[in-house]
Amino acid sequence: MNISGKSKITPQLAFLVLFTGVVLYTLVLFLTTGGENLFGLFFSDIIDNFMDLFNPLKFVYGGDPYKYVELGAMYPALCYVICDVTAFFLPADYRTMSPYDMGNHPQGVILLAIWTVILAGAIIAYVLCFLKKRKVYYVVAVVFSCLYSAPVVFLWSRMNFLILALAFLLMFIIGKDSKNKVIRELSYVCLAISAAIKIYPAVFGVLLVLEKRWFDTIRCAIYGLIVFFVPFWYFDGITSIKNFLHNLIYGIGFTDYEWTGVAYRIDFKNNLAILKWLIGGDPSVTPPSYKPAMILVLVVLAAGLFIFTDKWKKVLCVTMIMVLAPSFNYAYSASFYLIPMVLFMSAESSKENQARCPADRIFGYFYAAALVMLLAPFTGPTRYMSDRWAIESRNPLTDAVFHQNIGQLILITVVAVDLCVASLRLIKRITDRNRIERKEQT
Repeated sequence: MNISGKSKITPQLAFLVLFTGVVLYTLVLFLTTGGENLFGLFFSDIIDNFMDLFNPLKFVYGGDPYKYVELGAMYPALCYVICDVTAFFLPADYRTMSPYDMGNHPQGVILLAIWTVILAGAIIAYVLCFLKKRKVYYVVAVVFSCLYSAPVVFLWSRMNFLILALAFLLMFIIGKDSKNKVIRELSYVCLAISAAIKIYPAVFGVLLVLEKRWFDTIRCAIYGLIVFFVPFWYFDGITSIKNFLHNLIYGIGFTDYEWTGVAYRIDFKNNLAILKWLIGGDPSVTPPSYKPAMILVLVVLAAGLFIFTDKWKKVLCVTMIMVLAPSFNYAYSASFYLIPMVLFMSAESSKENQARCPADRIFGYFYAAALVMLLAPFTGPTRYMSDRWAIESRNPLTDAVFHQNIGQLILITVVAVDLCVASLRLIKRITDRNRIERKEQT
C-alpha cells in the first residue's frame, strides 16, 4: 500500500475496512455458533442486563437513597433525582417490584426504549454534525461503527447512567464552538450535567481553557457546581453529601481483582494487569511500576494538549485522561472514544490528503488500528476466552474487553511516539524561525 499523500486508502477508510472485517467475522461466528459468540459482548450474568438503570430505582424507594449506607448508593444526587422522575414511567406498584420485574414489565420496556433512543439519537446527531459534508454511505458506515461498537453495546446492555453523561457530553462538543450564543451557553450547561452525572467528564472543560476562553470556563464551572450540589438538597442536603462520599470510598474497596477479576474494566491499572497476564505474571498483584507509569502517561497526554495541532488529537488526549486516570473504570467508559473517533473520521478531505506528510499518514493508520481494537465488537467462538485467561471471579474475561485493553495500550504507545515526532517538528520550527529572525536583524 502506498503510504504517501497520494494513497487512495486513507487512515479513515482503513478504519472502516478493518471495523467491517471484524463485524463480518462476528457474523460468521454467529452463524456457526448459534449466536453463542454474541454473549461475549454482554455482562456475564445475562439476567442482570439493564440493571444499572433499575437497581438505582430501588435506592429512591425510601426518599433519600444515601441513608441506606449498606446498599452503597454511589451515584451523584442528580442521578437519583432522574430516577425519581423516571418512576413516573413505571406502574403504580413499582415500589413492590424487584429490579428484574421492573425490567420485564411493559412500562419498564418502554423506559428502556426511551434510553435507547437517547443513546442512539445523541450519537447519530453527533456524527451528522461533523460528517454532514461527507457522502451518505460514509456517514452511514460511521454511524453503524458507533452504534455497533463493543463498548456501546455493553453500555446499552447495562443501561448505565453513562448513557446520559455521554449524550450531554456529545451535545457539549457539538455546541461549544457554535456562533449562536444561546447554543454555546446551552453546551456549557450540557457539560455541567454530564459532569454532575459521572464527574470525570468535567475534564473536557480543559478544551475551553486551551482556547483561552476564560469567562466561558468560569461560567461552565459555576454551572457544574450548581448542577452537582443542588440536587443533594432534593434529599437531605449536607447529610446526603457526606453519605455519598462515604459510599463512594466504601465502594472503591470492592474493585480489587479478587472480586472483579480483569473483566469489564478499561482503566490503566487493568491495562497493565492484562499485559502482565499476557506475559505469564499474576494480574491480581498490582505492579509497583503502576503509579510512576500512570504519572508518565498523564504527563504525556497533558503535553499532547499543547503540542498537537489537530483538534481531534487534543480531544483524544482529553478522552484518554478521563478513561485512564480513575483507578476503576468499566469497559463501557470506552464509549467516550467515539468522540475523538468521529472527529478523526471527519479530519480528512481530498485536499488535506494531498498536503499531509507521509509520517502523519503512517500515524493515521496506527491510530485507525488502535481505535478498531478499542471499538470493534471482537468476539470468540465461545462466551469467554480460553482457560488460559480464566480467572476465579464473577466476571470472566471476554474477547471484546481483552482487545479493548490491548487497544488502549497500543493507543498510548502511538500517542507517545506521535508526540515525540510532533515535539521535534515544533523544535525545528522554533529553531528555523529564530535563525531567520537573527538573519534579518543582521
